[in-house]
Amino acid sequence: MVLNVMQSDKINHLLVRTVRVNGWRNHRDQNSVREKDRFNRLQYQSVGQNNSVVEVSSKGRNDGVQRGVGGVKTTTFDPQRSAAVRNRGSLPPPRVSEILIPGTNVEYSEKQRTMKTCFILGDSQGRNLKQYLEENTVEKGWSFRSFVSPGANLLSCIDRGLDFWNNQIKNSIECHFVIVAGTIDCAEKVNWKNVDMGIEKLKFITNFSSVTVILTPFRLDCGRLNDNVYKFNRRLKEKLGGLSNLTFIDPYEVIPEITYYRRDGYHLNENAKRILARSVSRTIPQSNSKTVRSNFW
Repeated sequence: MVLNVMQSDKINHLLVRTVRVNGWRNHRDQNSVREKDRFNRLQYQSVGQNNSVVEVSSKGRNDGVQRGVGGVKTTTFDPQRSAAVRNRGSLPPPRVSEILIPGTNVEYSEKQRTMKTCFILGDSQGRNLKQYLEENTVEKGWSFRSFVSPGANLLSCIDRGLDFWNNQIKNSIECHFVIVAGTIDCAEKVNWKNVDMGIEKLKFITNFSSVTVILTPFRLDCGRLNDNVYKFNRRLKEKLGGLSNLTFIDPYEVIPEITYYRRDGYHLNENAKRILARSVSRTIPQSNSKTVRSNFW
């Protein structure tokens, strides 16, 4: 069969296009294989980052006194153990050498630990308190850190704050904690078990730091909850009143006027927080004071 020039050119064009498409597909397949290999390598590296795996105990917030805050331990990388972590299986008990002991296995030398830090841990009542403390604190050399957990109870505020600022606490030569929480605890039905656990955490903090506790303010929006507020504040005083390095500040004694509340009737407004900050600043240790430090940090 005789083909004219136009038909011949068309066939040649189709052949060239077929070769290009097949070549593109082969190139795409090769790239896909490379991407899968790269993903697998990255996934393996992320599991064994720096040849170690950090595991957080599911009971970390409840057994912080026994195991250290957050229940964090560092273990040597082992593929079988890592697979058990990914599969949520049970792990064998860690060796003693695997546990990170605060105060001994810290990553900061004594020369580096020169910062004095005030940590504000609280619920929504603690918003902007850091700013007003910075404005009112006369004592030099203090830096301020804040962790606010709106909607959290006393225990959660302390746990989350300690977890979040763990490295900063280790790096501080002296710490002072300001705790402003309890509004959520004083809801319709008080969970006294959680309250007592929060009190134990406060006792734990006093082993290595001075503490200022701002008691829970009474409520204007729901007077029947004030009985819970009264019992909550009284329980804190009864359990913690004998500690020499813990100070209470009662908002009712410092800011008794109702004009210091927001419109919702239970949040303190900015003027109230300025007044509280002046009272709190007077509880921050002076340069010649000694803060108790333990082996926890």
